Amino acid sequence: MKIILLLAVFCFELFALDINQAVQLALKNNHQLKKEKYVYEESEANKNVTRASFLPLINLGYTYNNRDKVAPTQTKEDSTFAATISYNLFNGFSDVNFYKSSSLGVAYNKLTYDATKYDIVLDTQTDYVNFLVAKSELATKKDALVLFQKQYLDAKNQFEQGIIAKNDKLQVEVEMLQAQQDVQDARSALKVARLTLGNAISTNLDGLKVSGKLVFDESKVYNNFDYKSRDEIKALSMLMSSYKSYRRAVQGDFLPKVDISNTTAKSGTNKSLGNVPVGYPSTQNTTTLQISWNLFNGGRDMSNALAYEKKAQQTSEQLEDTKQNIILQYKSAKYKLKVAKLNLATATLALRQAKINYSIMNNKFKEGLIKSTDLIDANYLLTKAKDSYNKAYYDKYLTLVTLDRITQQGL
Repeated sequence: MKIILLLAVFCFELFALDINQAVQLALKNNHQLKKEKYVYEESEANKNVTRASFLPLINLGYTYNNRDKVAPTQTKEDSTFAATISYNLFNGFSDVNFYKSSSLGVAYNKLTYDATKYDIVLDTQTDYVNFLVAKSELATKKDALVLFQKQYLDAKNQFEQGIIAKNDKLQVEVEMLQAQQDVQDARSALKVARLTLGNAISTNLDGLKVSGKLVFDESKVYNNFDYKSRDEIKALSMLMSSYKSYRRAVQGDFLPKVDISNTTAKSGTNKSLGNVPVGYPSTQNTTTLQISWNLFNGGRDMSNALAYEKKAQQTSEQLEDTKQNIILQYKSAKYKLKVAKLNLATATLALRQAKINYSIMNNKFKEGLIKSTDLIDANYLLTKAKDSYNKAYYDKYLTLVTLDRITQQGL
């Protein structure tokens, strides 16, 4: 029998979800994060495309002609096999700047991917805590209902003994029924919070226990925060530099382009490259140097360069705005942490006082020394104190994990 009980406890704990497990599930299953990963991998592939500009091009070709009528200098059929190697010697450094731009784009997408992970961690922690808040509110409402039920039984007995008026008994009954409604509302809110958490981690939480234990890690230092260390700041700096490199790449169209190629060709008067006519070479090697310079294309290259200059300027403004927002978030979170610590200390003391007060008022009510409304007020005060304590407790935790996100200590 003991073994069965131990196995039951083990299985129960095995299917309990704590906040760290929830975060890991979110990082594994989140669709937005998967999308950001694919964007990053796409930019890697695009970088490899620009890298190809530094390598030579090799082409093989085979041509066969069969004519129904021939001119004096032609044969009935002929064939040619050609191998060509070409290389761009100079194109205004466009290839260098395109490659640099794409490399910076890869860095930008990687940093954006990392920043998304930090956001998902905080969002999951928030959804998890909101679930615990809903769970604690349901427990508080249930406790209040139990107290009202006990008070109603006492009030009913006192009414039957002629100690209190019927109106007093009815008033307690109304409060009890309202408490039942509050329990139903809290139960619905808990179901919604469970669904929200399940969506965040892409996991069905039906039948799965969610642990209510939270550990306050106050050993972390938040005083040496530098906004420049944030991935968003680094990413925007990379993006701005990428646009500038792309603009320089486009400006390469203002300069001439130099290409060199070498073609080796073998010809013949049949499909198999044989029967070379007298006086014609069977194999021919041709080297070509080509210089081209576009002097005017309707201003397309100039407008394109200007467009990317404006993109860089837009990103610069976005960078400054993001910097200000991060600094504001950090300072606000630091202030909130101080307030949260004070609120939790106050709420802890207020809850202790409310419990003592209710115990005293309940004993007085049983002895007929106070009215039912006085005990109702004591119940309300106790319920409010419990709610305030829970809110202060979870607010402090959320403030700490928010600071973890801001200072990038959440992973």
